[in-house]
Amino acid sequence: MTARRRIWLSLAGLILILGTGLIVLSYRSTVYAVYYSPKGKYRLVVYAYRYSLHSVIPAMPGGGGTKDRPGFVRLYGKDGKLYGKADVPWLQEVDRDSIRWGDGEVFNAGDDGFRITMPKE
Repeated sequence: MTARRRIWLSLAGLILILGTGLIVLSYRSTVYAVYYSPKGKYRLVVYAYRYSLHSVIPAMPGGGGTKDRPGFVRLYGKDGKLYGKADVPWLQEVDRDSIRWGDGEVFNAGDDGFRITMPKE
């Protein structure tokens, strides 16, 4: 094997390792917000992806903050049991005013809303 070929293979291996690391890091998440149902039986936890493509792309002034990131929501009961989950394209769409606790479901009134069915009582 020539020296030139070894350099190219080493470079390709390094790129592969770095790319895999970035993909793994992009799926790590952190708690962004927690909301409780009116009766306190359920809690809706909003998670933000720590590192996403949005965090490395330059943003215009006034944009690019934490609220512009994608994330996901999970609905838990008092006992900590997971009852449902949904993806959220923009965290800014999920806040206390946009979450609706309906009869048997929780949903988001935003444009890219989510809908999670709660268990029957």
